[in-house]
Amino acid sequence: MRAHLNAVRLFLRWCEDTGHLASYRDAPLRRLVRSYPATYGKTQGYRPANRLTKDGYEALLAACQDGTDTGLRDELLIRLGVAGGMRVTELRELTIGAVRRAPNLAWTGKANKPRTAKAGPGLIAVIGQYLDRYAEHLASAHDALPLFCPVRHSRRAGELRWGQAITTNQAIRLILARRAAIAGVGYVAPHDLKRTAARMMHEARSNDGAHLFDLLDIADVLDHSNPKVTKDCYIGPLDTANKDRAAALFG
Repeated sequence: MRAHLNAVRLFLRWCEDTGHLASYRDAPLRRLVRSYPATYGKTQGYRPANRLTKDGYEALLAACQDGTDTGLRDELLIRLGVAGGMRVTELRELTIGAVRRAPNLAWTGKANKPRTAKAGPGLIAVIGQYLDRYAEHLASAHDALPLFCPVRHSRRAGELRWGQAITTNQAIRLILARRAAIAGVGYVAPHDLKRTAARMMHEARSNDGAHLFDLLDIADVLDHSNPKVTKDCYIGPLDTANKDRAAALFG
């Protein structure tokens, strides 16, 4: 709505400047094209945004660790969603080549922007296990194959259709919702993994209580070109109690 109204205002100003319209600022039109403030994040979503704590994130991972290929796939999806700050489409379109050279991860993000990330020890271990299982079922597991495969619906239900791609974003959403229900952490949408990454970095502290990541660090990890988006959408909604700490400092 905000973008459309801005286009209408520009058009009306052009009409005014070229003499096709008298000043619209004193006309009833002005009430129809008033400015709306910018909004960030899931402000009008059906379900509120869910920013998991580190404990919630670990509970979500534990819900996947059931010894099955499906559980291994889901754990890898969650770990990559957090470590890479990936959107749902990025997760769905990942290929084996994106993680083959871990700890260096590389994939194509929004607007065909190249993105990179680093994998930690836990993620590297899960990647190795998953690729080993992939190779056992599909000897020619080359880099162009999809990383995340759908579940086989047959007598062997629960197994993965190795080499096949998950074709809809909704399937990714269902995977996360199912694992979140098992973990008891509320509804988790794919973008909540990115929000969780921001919260975990924001709440990380050194032994003396100092932040390990400042705003620019978090924006860099999430590949935000504008740190204001990081602040307003990812950090701002958190209860940071900054003013309470300032009051205690000032005395």
